[in-house]
Amino acid sequence: MSHSNPYDAFVMDHIKNARNYGELAGATHKADGLNPLCGDELKVYVKIEHDCITDIAFQCACCGISMASASVMTETVKTMQVAEARSLAGAFVAALRGNAGVA
Repeated sequence: MSHSNPYDAFVMDHIKNARNYGELAGATHKADGLNPLCGDELKVYVKIEHDCITDIAFQCACCGISMASASVMTETVKTMQVAEARSLAGAFVAALRGNAGVA
């Protein structure tokens, strides 16, 4: 019986080679998060200029899935307008809650 990897290559790449990991010098905004169910801790640093995300980074004490999620998130929103990133975040939260299409 072979044991397959539970994560696909995309997720494993973001776990092993997290993008935008570390503290961001010159960040204009910072947020801290804690998942009380598992204990994952996340810090997000964002640099916003003229309503545009010009840079973003994160640090975490977390599992691989949270690491990959933060890496993908930072890559996705980097260079977005703040309003566009907020809209995307709202749609994502709505989908998680089972309200797809309602942001």
